[in-house]
Amino acid sequence: MKRILLLIALVATLFSCSKDQQLSSQMVDVKVALTGIDIQVTPEDTRSTASEAGVKRIALSVYDLNGNLIQSATQNKDVDAANFGTPMTFRIPVGAYKFVAVAHTVAATTDPVATINSVTEFSLGSSLVGNPTFSTVQEGTISGNTTQTVTIDMGTRKNATFKAKFTDDNPSDVTKIQLIVSHASTAYSDLKVNPSTGLAAAQWKYEKTFDLSTLPITTVKNNSFSVPLMLTAASQTLDVTVNALSATDEVLYTRTLTDVPLQQGHLTQATGTFFSPIGTNTFSFDITEITDNISLD
Repeated sequence: MKRILLLIALVATLFSCSKDQQLSSQMVDVKVALTGIDIQVTPEDTRSTASEAGVKRIALSVYDLNGNLIQSATQNKDVDAANFGTPMTFRIPVGAYKFVAVAHTVAATTDPVATINSVTEFSLGSSLVGNPTFSTVQEGTISGNTTQTVTIDMGTRKNATFKAKFTDDNPSDVTKIQLIVSHASTAYSDLKVNPSTGLAAAQWKYEKTFDLSTLPITTVKNNSFSVPLMLTAASQTLDVTVNALSATDEVLYTRTLTDVPLQQGHLTQATGTFFSPIGTNTFSFDITEITDNISLD
């Protein structure tokens, strides 16, 4: 388990306020701590390490109550690992604010930080959803002429995860495993999510392909493959297609699982045979709650 505790000091930058903002011109140093981000490897995922499962991107934006952006900052562990999690500095006037925070991992080092568009929307672009992905919106009032501290509790992860675990060996011509959630939907080019609820603005297709030659395994038997996604409701049932591909991406074996139960902050694992010519050739389902410890500090 690896805990990332980000301490963000809002210290620098003057701005002019409109009359309807009704903010004081008095500037106050504000410390914002993001807590409740429990970065851990779930017991079911035998192939991941703590570093692979950890948060690698953080975005923070501060809005006034009229929805005007006051300040924003991001951190990218793959760009500046030495300073990841260290204080970012701003200064804001006395007043009431909404703090929007997104913390997530990524599938590739080139994947960008989430873009916070407003109090009600952030975007992951075309990148694969990371597990975990946290987001929240929290109001805070800054008053007085001394340094203020605001603690933002990130709560539980907002993504759901589907995992397929195989109990039989794959034939030698199978070189890739592909998972597709909601295969009848369209692939997204700009995945937009409500930071308060963690729900996607529309139903999209979520797809991930695993090249066995790049993984430290010789067979899919007793190994598992997962795809994270953002739901449009706290709980959903969606179809999931599992494909076994050749080196040239030809579909050699396929199975579509209908009405798979998925839930925010949970991992749905389907376990069973896939290639065997005998037996039931069916998957059994297990929904495991992913525990995220929440700091009470």
